[in-house]
Amino acid sequence: MSTTESAPLAAGDPAVRELRAALWAAGYTLPSVTELLGFEGDSVSVPPGQVHIVDRQLPQGDALATLVRLFLLVIPVPAADAEKALGTLSIERCRELGLVTVEDGRVEATCRVLPTRDVIVVCSKQHEYSPSLAGDHVMSVTPSTNLLADLTVRRPVQDALDVCTGGGLQALLCARHARRVVATDLNPRALNYAAFSAQLSGSDNIEFREGDLFDPVGEELFDLVVANPPFIISPDDSYAFRDSPLEGDEISRRTVQGAALHLREGGFAFVLVGWGRAAGQHWSDPLRAWVDGLGCDAWLLHHTSADPFDYAVGFNRPLAPIDPEGYATAVERWVEYDERLGFEAIGYGAIVLRRRTGANWVRADALHRPQTTPVGDLVARLFESQDLLEGLDGSDGLLDLVLRTNEDHRIEQILRKREDGYFVEAARAVLEDGLGFVANIDVNAAQVLVALDGQRTLRSVLDQARQNVHPDVSAEEFHEAALPVVRRMIELGFVLPAH
Repeated sequence: MSTTESAPLAAGDPAVRELRAALWAAGYTLPSVTELLGFEGDSVSVPPGQVHIVDRQLPQGDALATLVRLFLLVIPVPAADAEKALGTLSIERCRELGLVTVEDGRVEATCRVLPTRDVIVVCSKQHEYSPSLAGDHVMSVTPSTNLLADLTVRRPVQDALDVCTGGGLQALLCARHARRVVATDLNPRALNYAAFSAQLSGSDNIEFREGDLFDPVGEELFDLVVANPPFIISPDDSYAFRDSPLEGDEISRRTVQGAALHLREGGFAFVLVGWGRAAGQHWSDPLRAWVDGLGCDAWLLHHTSADPFDYAVGFNRPLAPIDPEGYATAVERWVEYDERLGFEAIGYGAIVLRRRTGANWVRADALHRPQTTPVGDLVARLFESQDLLEGLDGSDGLLDLVLRTNEDHRIEQILRKREDGYFVEAARAVLEDGLGFVANIDVNAAQVLVALDGQRTLRSVLDQARQNVHPDVSAEEFHEAALPVVRRMIELGFVLPAH
């Protein structure tokens, strides 16, 4: 493993504006690049093994195709093609920015320049699954990066903080709705790339500070905190973007608790976390201990879990083709590390905090979709729904609510054949609005979902449903059976307050 990458980029150089103009003039945006590559979704990641296949399919002489080869595929291009694609920016000035090298009439990028969402992010030229990375490697836009971005509530705020900014994507997105953004990172390379990304994206309200986690901001308070710390549970201390010198999941715990300490009243924090759990524990048990007493409402989100062996195999797999013996040794070392810590499984997900004076609530949910779309509005709405539920005066309070069904859902049924036809063996409601929550339902719940029209109280709707399906059951019994189901449907966003 090398210890560092190439020289820093010349962040602050006026020529960056020329580069930005050249990229936009050529259409170097996410929609245009994905269309050119024939990709679906919002990913422009090209695995190393497919780089030359993609290269062969790109047109020759086209400015956008040249920039894709140069900055996305990171393969050398003829100097004449690069000069044409870069517009008024000369190759020499591009070299002075630290962005390219020139040799034998060919130009090669020193890093990757990724169009994503409506911004541009600079990251290291090697992919994260390369077998040999620099210790100060700057991570690209990964699924975890996108998960954090998608969960974040995008409401106008005064001050936002991005902890462990990496290439700067979270800071750039926060800069769109915050008057001021502070971005911190322990890796000087990451801060350099992030500052360059900010210039390329036209963001001038971000301040970059070097230091560990929250050290660079002292006791400052923020309306929004986002954090993507090196949460991988690893016995190694090789890569700044992945490994923490702290043992086990301590880096995640410290980040969550630090985020809470730096929130203003009503402010939100979104933290990606990795954690270990012991045998017999629910996945949420360790996280509940982390958030206890923080003065924040907390939403614990579970994305995936893996046993220590599968976890070790996944993160060390790049070694397998080039160093099988080292690969086996690394896997064994990782597994022994987790066993020593008493971890039966390793979890990955996010914690959402909201600073609020008073009695705080904690809830835990599993995410059913491996990918999300921007769901910040939904997250804010679900916090409001949870507040509503927490503030109700017993069962009567819930029965007196006027509710409506969220139209963004579907009902899926499993039909089983019998001699006299098909019957419904199982049914579930699937939320299509963002997080894809799933709720098992029966005929009673289906009757209630259909009838929640935002005009009548829940009590009235339940009484009508009882008359339709179980007229022989008392209202009290029917309410007692239905209310936990309705409450859960409100928590998951299937049912909303009428207002």
